[in-house]
Amino acid sequence: MIQKIDPILTPANFRNDFLVAAHIMSEGKWFPYGHLMPVVDIVNRLLTQRGLRILLNMPPRHGKQLSDDTPVLTVGGWKNHGDLEVGDHVFAPNGNPIRVTGVSPAGEQDCRVWFSDKTYLDCHENHEWVVDDSADYTIETKFIEAENIRTGEECGRWRFVLPPVVANEFTGQYITRRRISITKVERIEKSVGRCIEVEGGVYLAGRTLKPTHNSMSCSWLTPSAYLLKHPSHNVIMTGYGDRFAAKWGKKTRDTVNKFGQFFGVSLDDSSRAKNSWETNQGGGMHCCGVGGEITGHGANLLIMDDLIKGFQTAESLVKRNTVWDWLTADVWTRLEPGANVLYIQTRWNLDDPCGRFEGQDMEGMDDEWEVFNMRAIAEKDEDYGSFKRKKGEALCPQRYSAGDLEKIKKRLGPYKYNALYNGDPQDPETTLWGSKYFPDGVYQDGFPECQYFVAALDPSAGKAEREGDYQALCFLGMNRGQPALNVDFVVVRQNRTELCRTIVGAMKEKFEQSGRFPDAFAVERDYDQDSSLGIAIQLAFNEASIPTPVSWVESGGVNKRVRIRRLDQYICEYKVRFTRSGGTHLAVNQFKEFPARSAHDDAPDAMEMATRVLEATY
Repeated sequence: MIQKIDPILTPANFRNDFLVAAHIMSEGKWFPYGHLMPVVDIVNRLLTQRGLRILLNMPPRHGKQLSDDTPVLTVGGWKNHGDLEVGDHVFAPNGNPIRVTGVSPAGEQDCRVWFSDKTYLDCHENHEWVVDDSADYTIETKFIEAENIRTGEECGRWRFVLPPVVANEFTGQYITRRRISITKVERIEKSVGRCIEVEGGVYLAGRTLKPTHNSMSCSWLTPSAYLLKHPSHNVIMTGYGDRFAAKWGKKTRDTVNKFGQFFGVSLDDSSRAKNSWETNQGGGMHCCGVGGEITGHGANLLIMDDLIKGFQTAESLVKRNTVWDWLTADVWTRLEPGANVLYIQTRWNLDDPCGRFEGQDMEGMDDEWEVFNMRAIAEKDEDYGSFKRKKGEALCPQRYSAGDLEKIKKRLGPYKYNALYNGDPQDPETTLWGSKYFPDGVYQDGFPECQYFVAALDPSAGKAEREGDYQALCFLGMNRGQPALNVDFVVVRQNRTELCRTIVGAMKEKFEQSGRFPDAFAVERDYDQDSSLGIAIQLAFNEASIPTPVSWVESGGVNKRVRIRRLDQYICEYKVRFTRSGGTHLAVNQFKEFPARSAHDDAPDAMEMATRVLEATY
């Protein structure tokens, strides 16, 4: 159900209730469905608390339906909207081709939207349009229907003007020089239509190429409310590209400028660029894409919105590392004491920044992250306080029912569906161990004392290249009469000298945790044919007074995947206890993707070796 409110504009309720603030700032056009109420609660906390670290995953927004027979220009010519498929390329208003990333099941169209060029498009009442009414924003068709469409100069001008369209070799013959406005919305007999989702959010539809909207995040209303409440604070907004981030900077700037008069907040006339602007109270907002310059800018609130753009980027380890290096070396150093961080991301890969943050894979990082992963269909009963649902219920049935979502899953395939709609990028149909085998109950804080204790290293040829394999060290221990295996991992990419130093440090840490060193340490012979790495590790142990002997383990000619499957008896029976650490997080990701999508299986391989060393030692 949509939350209907009748707000009173006062500084108190505006600053202390995001639901009221968002409704006012959007001029009554933002009505959250029930599943968005937990997001309202999150933003209220961001406005009033300090030191928060919040990861938010939510399925793509719905409600961009156009009639199936609406013509849409693609790079291959005209197609009906209902014939569009994932992988087709339509056009953005800037004239560039953009990829269709999703197509919904058929739905009903009940509105006809007329334009100033005497043409129309049929759509669902929830279909969103990007319009210019003094400032760009998105609005659903049903709210345009309820508004006064004419405004200014004795109501002689149209209020809702669509963005300009750039003419090029594809679009030029279909557009006019004049901006097109929405002139009327009327109800019609219901017809069949579908939603599509595209990269970037806005695509062109109809024979005269009307810009129509795809998605919108909370990256506008949240920083606007924050700066109106804390005008002396600074906000940094980042996204996958400079233009994407600057769009939200402009919308926030215009909103703060419009409503600041009610709270004594004003903009500094000497600093009003859409990607970097300041208030007269000493605060402001700086926006940049991944890799952008942020030197000289601090952040009391950091908002990260889709740092990785799409599936192809997420599949590249080099690109994921580039994003991560920028975050750790540049962005994180700009956080002020007590700064809040909100990260909104479509999960395309378990090793994306969300995954690394969850695993605390940052040098010296000890942040406590709160993860809000709202799956399209509930896997269990959920209670967020302000929003509840039962197992099997859709997140927003007003837009997509559980049946609709099952159809989407069949169309997208398990991996992309899980990534987009469940925040869990893996394919349970082609992986051996999915997320269900790694519930909270299999994790533990610290490595316990064990009667039997060994370690094994998969050196992966000792490669240190960032795009190469990892080196994985597995510590494994167990106690008599207790079937569970206790494990911890160190997963790195280092040269031989650095690796030996890291191993020595990890051995000393385990001694501090469990009161003893492992009784055996094994190196995989396949990647240490000349024994030089094992000898180097043994010399490092001797120098550090670590008594553990180093040996080598042979594969015995057995295929690695066959060997790793031996762990099935432990993992499927929940007989493994994983020590919480950055290395363990990376290791578990490798387990979850094994074998179908696993680019790296070093950690599972190291654990399998450790079980053989355990059996051989005791």
